[in-house]
Amino acid sequence: MIQLESKEVIIYTARKHWFIFLIEIIFVLAAAVVPALIIYFVLETGITNLIIFLYLIWLLILWIVMTLIWTDYYLDVWYITNQRIIDVEQRGLFNRKISTFRLDMIQDTTIEVPGILATLIGYGDIHIQTAGQDEKFTLRGVNNPARVNQIITAEYSRARDALREVRIAG
Repeated sequence: MIQLESKEVIIYTARKHWFIFLIEIIFVLAAAVVPALIIYFVLETGITNLIIFLYLIWLLILWIVMTLIWTDYYLDVWYITNQRIIDVEQRGLFNRKISTFRLDMIQDTTIEVPGILATLIGYGDIHIQTAGQDEKFTLRGVNNPARVNQIITAEYSRARDALREVRIAG
């Protein structure tokens, strides 16, 4: 789990849109159904145990792929806190990359909505340019990118104002 700093609070949790997950699952389901239809229509008289066995192995592989897709979908997340943004990117089952950057390091945010379908159902990409070494962070396929960008911008403004007050007081 993520370790928060003192007085740090999670404001918003952003995930990929459910439609991104659905598209990936549709391809897996098609990969499961198409061979069954081919076996049924082309080889309907000569179905052997070997073909059925190979098809069941294929279904097992597709089940594993579906598990990997679900894991990637569920565990890829951005946490927007009152002090920083935490980007958790799951890569497979046992590989995770966690990147963080402070809100006052943000230089620019960009929303990209790739097409009419993304506009209609409300998903897109958010690109955040920072002043650090990792210059650009991207959250792909996020649900309601305008709202997420609004939250990031509001928290950025609050963090910038708080930093100014500390510098003036110090």
